[in-house]
Amino acid sequence: MESDTSMSRFVLIDNSLVEMGGHFFSHAVRVLHAAHDLGLDPVLATNRDFKLSREVPVEWPLYATFRYTALGRYSEFSVAAEGASGGENKKDRYWQRIRRSVGLRKRVRSFTRSCKDLFQRLPLESSDHVFLPFCTEISLLGLLRYMAYHPRAAIATWHLYYHSFCLPGRPPEWSAKGQQAVVMKQALRQAERLTGSIRINFYATTQHLCEGLNRLSRVRFSYLPYPVETTTDGSSRPSPSGLPLRLVLAGQPRSEKGAAFCGELITSLWDRGLAAGELQLRLQQRPGAASLDLAPELHRAMLNRDPAAVEVASYPLSARDYREFLRSADIGLLMYDSAAYYARISSVMLEFLCSGVPVIVPAGCWMGEVVAEANAQYLERVSRDWKPIAFEALPVGAAQRTDLRCRVTGDGDDLQRMVKRGGARVPAGASVWLPTFRWEQPKSRGTYVCLELQQTDRCGNTLDRWSVMLHHRDSTPASPALFRLHKEAWEIHWSMRDAYAEIALPPGQLDAKFFGTDGVIPWGAIGLTAIDRSQIADLVSEISNHHRHYRESARTYGNALRLRHTVAEHLSQLVDPVYEADARHCA
Repeated sequence: MESDTSMSRFVLIDNSLVEMGGHFFSHAVRVLHAAHDLGLDPVLATNRDFKLSREVPVEWPLYATFRYTALGRYSEFSVAAEGASGGENKKDRYWQRIRRSVGLRKRVRSFTRSCKDLFQRLPLESSDHVFLPFCTEISLLGLLRYMAYHPRAAIATWHLYYHSFCLPGRPPEWSAKGQQAVVMKQALRQAERLTGSIRINFYATTQHLCEGLNRLSRVRFSYLPYPVETTTDGSSRPSPSGLPLRLVLAGQPRSEKGAAFCGELITSLWDRGLAAGELQLRLQQRPGAASLDLAPELHRAMLNRDPAAVEVASYPLSARDYREFLRSADIGLLMYDSAAYYARISSVMLEFLCSGVPVIVPAGCWMGEVVAEANAQYLERVSRDWKPIAFEALPVGAAQRTDLRCRVTGDGDDLQRMVKRGGARVPAGASVWLPTFRWEQPKSRGTYVCLELQQTDRCGNTLDRWSVMLHHRDSTPASPALFRLHKEAWEIHWSMRDAYAEIALPPGQLDAKFFGTDGVIPWGAIGLTAIDRSQIADLVSEISNHHRHYRESARTYGNALRLRHTVAEHLSQLVDPVYEADARHCA
């Protein structure tokens, strides 16, 4: 199949497209449509022939030349890669490394051969753009190998887009695990030698990811906002009066997205609205997936309910059905693994927010920072005119004797460096406690502070206990949080520590004040962040109880955010050499 070369072409290569539906398929189709609108000829090269799909126009040249996907157990970028290199003993680990090395080389050579086959049938011209929208070290090494043998490839402009990082965890852990990125570092060193002789551009979906990848070499990765598709007006469908609020888990069900905990979620929400018909959980599952892990009595209680407490949609859905599924949401829930998604984007979260749906996301990652930043700006606005109430601080010894959950090992000076504690007598008339942590260091991302508050009555009995995550903000050193006070609270006791490591608390100062407010103040604006899964039920209740506030805040936010994540903006950065996206993630 040959293509008309009278016009400049936009060649999209995604060797991971193996099925219709899903975000990568939708992204490829929408980018190619946008390229066509700019006067470029779209060309799609992939792993499968999608000619039967109505979403791929018949006039587009399509080349199903690639055999292997970009991820899998042989890639450092795969979620399973860390586990693939483990073993019961030294001998097992040795043979696993051998198998992984052989598998990696096999896939690199296959990618090179596929590029050769593709561009023999589709000779490149100087005005052509070639876009790889989902890259790992395998595709980079395969592409560089092809370029080394076929230098004419340098005539086109190449764009490589990265969605994840090759090291697990957060920045403080990356230095200790640097040896796990050896293949990607080798690939980038090869790319460094070509940057002067070929127009090759590297992009990533988040600033967090750019910072991580830029640590590995002198190759520069630029932030390229991921485009999302929403309804025409960008708003979700309002809930008809009298129907339950719909809590939606959307997207591909995978282990790092919390798919295994749906049964646990249903159990925790059963007495929080599911049983009473005030809440409905909607989720996606692959056909033939195992049944949800529920207690027999709960499973029986869910039968013959109208409306159903839980509705299951298939995965994948058509683009139209998926948009309708998203529009049905009143609350978007993302139970993702925070460490696995520290730097990674969630297109589902962006779709929810751009549609005006408030979300619950994990703290301590890109998703959590987006929501926390919007909520911090909200707290700064609403508290601006509040009048602080004088209070009496408790002696340090009394604060340290409280039963707080912030536990770390160590004693003496080490413990004092790792955990900071304090307390206060609740003044009359106070309804909220507003602590603000003012960071002195670090200046980079990836460090988080866990702040826990315990409220006790006159007898010392615990009335409430809650924890929040504080992140380092780009615009200001001040990170605020809001705690509503129990009406019988007599004292509060707080504790702060590094959220993910037993190290000294980051330098900074806690500035906390009590206020009396009119009415109940919602915790946040566009959604909430969960430190762990045990908080989800409480967060769902919080948004449900103040849903109008969260919905209106999310809609205002989404109207601005949607304009920055269009496919037109996405493509403009690719084809316009002077265009660069705004570094901010928040509207």
